[in-house]
Amino acid sequence: YLVASTRGDPAFTVSQLSRFMANPGQSHVAAAKRVLLYAKGTREVSITFTKDATTANQLYAFVDADHAGDPEGCRSVTGFCVMLNGGAVSWESKRQKVTALISAVLEFYAPS
Repeated sequence: YLVASTRGDPAFTVSQLSRFMANPGQSHVAAAKRVLLYAKGTREVSITFTKDATTANQLYAFVDADHAGDPEGCRSVTGFCVMLNGGAVSWESKRQKVTALISAVLEFYAPS
């Protein structure tokens, strides 16, 4: 809920932690506590939308991916963020379903 509905900044960390929910180790529990402490400490920080003459109704999208960043399956991680008037309106970070052998193929799969 923290990432899907309210905050995009810990998206990658929460995504990585969610892979170990069935059998978490001490390091996973400690990392989850750090995420919660971060959320508590940045409670007053929010997504802001600005509207002035230079940014009125501007839509930006950013996509990035790493190549074989998952050490277990050599799959790549892709993320995107869509911004409207300076505030994030949509974001996601996920592992790719396919294993790309070269980074050019990975960049093709990244937006899909």
